[in-house]
Amino acid sequence: MEALAQNLSCGGSDQKWSGPLLLLKIFLLTIVVFDLLVNNYDCCIVCLVAFYRSGEIAGHWEAEMHNPEIQIKRKGSSEVHLIALEQGLNTFGREPGNAINLPSPFVSRVHGVIKRWSNLVSLKDNDSTNGIRVNGIPVRHKILFTGDVVEVGPFEIIVKQGSVE
Repeated sequence: MEALAQNLSCGGSDQKWSGPLLLLKIFLLTIVVFDLLVNNYDCCIVCLVAFYRSGEIAGHWEAEMHNPEIQIKRKGSSEVHLIALEQGLNTFGREPGNAINLPSPFVSRVHGVIKRWSNLVSLKDNDSTNGIRVNGIPVRHKILFTGDVVEVGPFEIIVKQGSVE
């Protein structure tokens, strides 16, 4: 068990792993590996974020978003819509039944989904025809942070931090 704990230390952590903390981290790593094997990345991302926040993947974590919101703007227009993200799944696309409606022939009916877990936000492309770009880079799945610019067809979706609860 001690050898496993040393191997999980992610290079240079002086923190001594023991008891419940060690078991939790082993459990989370097991979920990550299993999730990667079955290609269901939702849980994998949550676990990696948990490690990131604990300082095991990085030395710091950017400030968590409180009440995450998105600002939607059609390119070339000055009209802006601000939407508070609901907990759970927020689908977006050109169909009116989506939580976020983006009416354009360049947007798929259900183009993708923005997921909110507490104050963490992720984005997933729903195998759309024209794809999604975050900060100019094509993505299929990504954790979003305050200030990220998501491009979907002729729309720009900017991730914002809402007022603190």
